[in-house]
Amino acid sequence: SAASWGVYFYTYSFLKNVISGINQKNEANKMRSESASEGRPGQTSGSEAESVIATSREAPHHSSPQISPLHLFVSSSLASAAGILLTNPLWLIKTRLQLETDSSRYRGMVDAGRTIFRHERLAGLYKGLLPALVLTCEGA
Repeated sequence: SAASWGVYFYTYSFLKNVISGINQKNEANKMRSESASEGRPGQTSGSEAESVIATSREAPHHSSPQISPLHLFVSSSLASAAGILLTNPLWLIKTRLQLETDSSRYRGMVDAGRTIFRHERLAGLYKGLLPALVLTCEGA
């Protein structure tokens, strides 16, 4: 469970930062295009500059630009999916070991992973992936 949550929070934070960076670039491009349409390419008026400076003084330095709820939902869903994709083989091996009735089938977790991969290939390690991915919206 710790591995799943670790992957989730790392990926979620990463995706939020990517979206935040894209939003900042879009806002900067919008300001440039508005300035260019006023006949002052790349320049902002004094009142705009004062507004930006006043806002930056009031806001803490660690604050990030607003991210829409849709972007947060998408980030959360993708982070959940990444966590499932990376940890599904571990959960499958754990479940197989717990359900094992013949104690000589697997000698441990590594052996179980090798045996499953040898007999069922990569698809064997990702059995049950589709239902898990469908449930990603629950965590998002």
